[in-house]
Amino acid sequence: MSEAYETVLNHLLFHKSLISETDGGGRITRYVTMLGEIDQGMHVALRDPFEKAVAAAFELVLEKEFDPWDLDLAQFTRMYLEKVQQGGPVNFVTAGKLIFMAWSILKLQSDSLLVSATPPLEEAPADWDFAGLQEPEDLDFNQAVLGAGRVPIDEAIRREGRRPVTLMELMDAFDEARRDAEVQL
Repeated sequence: MSEAYETVLNHLLFHKSLISETDGGGRITRYVTMLGEIDQGMHVALRDPFEKAVAAAFELVLEKEFDPWDLDLAQFTRMYLEKVQQGGPVNFVTAGKLIFMAWSILKLQSDSLLVSATPPLEEAPADWDFAGLQEPEDLDFNQAVLGAGRVPIDEAIRREGRRPVTLMELMDAFDEARRDAEVQL
C-alpha cells in the first residue's frame, strides 16, 4: 500500500463518514473498491465511459501523488487529458464534458465563496448631514487640479482568492456530468 493510496483512501472514507448510505455512500464504496484495484496493479476494465473517466482520474492522482485535499485543476486537467489520450480509443465528447462540468461546478462554488467573503457595503447613517458636502460655487476645479502638487498614485494590491479543490468535489462534478448526460440521452 503506497502513501498516495492511503491519502486518497482516507480522503474518500472521510467524505463517506459525512454522508448517509442513501446519499451516495454506495458511490464512494465503488470508488474505494476501484482505488484498491488500481493500487494493487489490477487493470480496471470498464465499459462505461464515465467509470473509465473516474478510474483515469484516480490513477492520475495515485501516479502523480496529488494531494486529494488541494488539487490544482489546471495541472490536473492537462495531465488528465494526456492520460486519457494515451489509453487508446477515447470518447472525447464524454471526457470533455466531464472536465467542462467539473470546471463549471467548481467555478460556481468559488464564485459563491467570493460573494460570501465580500463584506457588505455600509450605508450612510440616517442622521448623516450631506449639506456640508456641497460644491462651493466659487471653486474652479481646473485650477485646483492644475495648481496642486503631484500626488503619488499607489498601485492597488490585488490578491487572487483561492479555495482548495478536493478530489471528492471533482468526483461529484464527474457524477453530475454523468447525470446530465443521462438526461440528455
